[in-house]
Parts: sequence; structure tokens; C-alpha cells
Amino acid sequence: MTTPPVPKYFQVQEILRQKVLNLSEGDQIPPELELCQMFQVSRITIRKAIEGLVQEGLLVTIQGKGTFVARPKFAEKPRERFVNQITGFYGDMTSRGYQVSTQVLEQTLVFPDKVLIEKLKTEPDQRLIKIVRLRFVNEYPHHIVTTFLPHGRFGGIENCDLREGSLYALLRERYNAQLASARFVVEASTCSEIEAGLLNYPFAAPILVVYSQVFDPSGTPIIYGFSRLRADQSQMEFEVLTPLALGKNTSNGDYHEEGTAPNTKG
Repeated sequence: MTTPPVPKYFQVQEILRQKVLNLSEGDQIPPELELCQMFQVSRITIRKAIEGLVQEGLLVTIQGKGTFVARPKFAEKPRERFVNQITGFYGDMTSRGYQVSTQVLEQTLVFPDKVLIEKLKTEPDQRLIKIVRLRFVNEYPHHIVTTFLPHGRFGGIENCDLREGSLYALLRERYNAQLASARFVVEASTCSEIEAGLLNYPFAAPILVVYSQVFDPSGTPIIYGFSRLRADQSQMEFEVLTPLALGKNTSNGDYHEEGTAPNTKG
């Protein structure tokens, strides 16, 4: 029984892999035409070899600039974690030893559209605070988060310096906000041109979108927002706890309904 020949693109990919592993993060590899001449293969073969290394996370292609050695992935991917607590991204990441920094892109007052009226149970003439931030993990761009807050409840936040620390912690400390429960929706999307520039991420590359509503103890939504995260450096972790795991007796109705977070803390 004869062994099938190894595809040419795979041979090129393996040689390129060894070269890439000897380069430094951010180094640019030669352009496609130069690689074609180097390996004496077609452009299609070179593209397939590069695509394989991009999918592995060893290379990253930036439209109009070229292909570069990707930054190393974190030993544990930064992740949003929602298990009996609402800490927010900053609190969760810093508690696990990562360095988080923020660039504020927008901080203003707006009137709500139909979606925001529904999500925050507000009125068309009641202004909201809109905050857009670019978040970094260990100095690398990680995601863009857009947050909306009722101005009537959190007036003054639009003037606060939000470059450091946790927004959730600020709401607790300054406004005595009780973040009792949260609801999240996760979907896949692609990176826009503007986002590609901010995140240093290829245009149209996969983006993980997380929509969030946070409620006070009365069930009133007090925060709504969405994060658009680099899919190559992000993951979501959810832990589902049944009444038995919580030590609750379901026979007497001593359990929490869907959408609540028991023993929520900050």
C-alpha cells in the first residue's frame, strides 16, 4: 500500500512554521511573490500555507500591510466569567493576574433608541450615559465595550475618569448600586474596518459579541451594553448550577428562577 504524497502547500507550511518560530512577535514575513520565488511554487500554494499558520495563530494578516508573526496567546485566554458573581471584565481579569488598561473612545449623553428603551425600561426623553472603551490586556488590544446607563440614576459618570479601575466598582461605591443579577446573549460577528484598526486585528476576522443586561434586586435593568472581543484571544465561561448543586430544596420552592444570580457579589 503506497503512502499518498504530501501536498505541496503542507510542505511549504511546515518549512514556514520553522522559520516563523525563529522570528520575533511583530516581524513581517516576506510578501507572497517573494515566497513564490523562494519555494518555486504558485501563489495559491503560498496562500494556503499562510492560511494554515494564520488559523493556528502563528501568523496574522493585516489588510494592506502584510503578514506578521502573531503575538503569543495567553497561557489562559482572557475570558468573561459569570458564576454567582458580577465582577465585570476588569475585576475578573485583574483577580487572575492580568494587567488591564482602558482607552475611553466616547463618553457622552444620548437619547435612547427603540432597543435601549426596551433594554433599560426607559422613556424616549430620558437621557442615557453612553461610554465606549477600548480595553487592553497586558498592553494588547482585546475588545471594545459600549455601555449605557440611565443618567437619572448615575448622573456625573459622564464626567468621571474611566481610564483606570472598574466601572462596576465605581457604580457600587459612588451610587450604592446593587448589581443583583445579569442576563447575557452571545453571538458571532466579524470585525469592521474601524474595529480592525483599534484592535490591530484583520478586517472581517471573527468577533465574539457579548450583550449584557444587569439588574438591581427589584429586577429593574440598570446597565445595558455589548462587548466586541477578538475571537482569537477570548472565550466565554459559563457554569450552570442546579438547585441540587446550590443545596436548595426544590420541594418547597427554595430556588432561583432563570436569569437570576444567587449570592451575587462584586
